[in-house]
Amino acid sequence: MSSLAFAAAAPGTLTTSFRGSACVSRHAQPLARVVPAKRATLRMGAPHIVAHKIAKVEAVKERLATAQMIFSIPLAGLKVIDVSNFKKALPEGSSSMTVKNTLMRRAIEESQWDVAGSLTSESSIWVFVGEDIKGTVEAYNTFADPLKRDPIKGGVMEGVLYDTAGINAIAALPSKKELIEEFARLVKMVPTKVARSVKEVPTKLARAIKLAIADEGDGDAAEARAPEAAAVEA
Repeated sequence: MSSLAFAAAAPGTLTTSFRGSACVSRHAQPLARVVPAKRATLRMGAPHIVAHKIAKVEAVKERLATAQMIFSIPLAGLKVIDVSNFKKALPEGSSSMTVKNTLMRRAIEESQWDVAGSLTSESSIWVFVGEDIKGTVEAYNTFADPLKRDPIKGGVMEGVLYDTAGINAIAALPSKKELIEEFARLVKMVPTKVARSVKEVPTKLARAIKLAIADEGDGDAAEARAPEAAAVEA
């Protein structure tokens, strides 16, 4: 015998189905709760996500505008507290940011930093280095050693891509602060040497005058003695 089914016209009403000799009752599900409601929520969230990505890219570009160098370090395995401690250890003028690879590539495209695209292959923390390159690299190495972290993946400076060894070699050079301090020390020494030389001039001049006077005195004495000697001889 074929089944007879009677469906309620409105949602939420009782629906009865006859299948053979069995009678099954259930409540119909309201049609308003199905997928369209979820799709509407996603559409509302999309502009917010897009705005967040745009803001992130702009934030990266702002840091790139004042950076002398950038380099990346692996993010995997780091705890939130580790990331926070590293940020605090960076010298003044340097900063770090976790950036998704797609957003980093968007931020560096068509700029001197675009060669860093090869470093956007895994999750990374990007470090934006200010004037203190040496201090910033040392800050990471000091942070990484006790945690047995991987070294710096690589970085970019003045449009050139450097590997780990290259970044460490640049960091080994005297920092700008060290050069300024050395220059100031040398400049401070110059007036001292000049003053010493100037101070010695009057002394040497006085000695020369004294000798000249002494020589003239000896000559006068010789001339004075000459008539006496002639009279004796006569």
